[in-house]
Amino acid sequence: MAPVRGGFYNYLMGEQRDWQSCNNCQSVCHPDPEERKRRHKLLVDSGVVIQNPDGSLEAVSPQEAERRLAAMSPEVRALYE
Repeated sequence: MAPVRGGFYNYLMGEQRDWQSCNNCQSVCHPDPEERKRRHKLLVDSGVVIQNPDGSLEAVSPQEAERRLAAMSPEVRALYE
């Protein structure tokens, strides 16, 4: 098996590489499957944070985020995709 490219060396792990993630898994993980499902749905359906032209951040629904992305020029939209 070929090694996976990427990751970062972590001095605590010796020669192994460490892959960073968004850590949302720590917000969702729970021993109870129903609670885990509820948390996952909350995360997926809660919305999107976008940056306005003035630099401010705003939380919007996924539908509003799609509308705003569609209205952006291709160059600006590429920064988000």
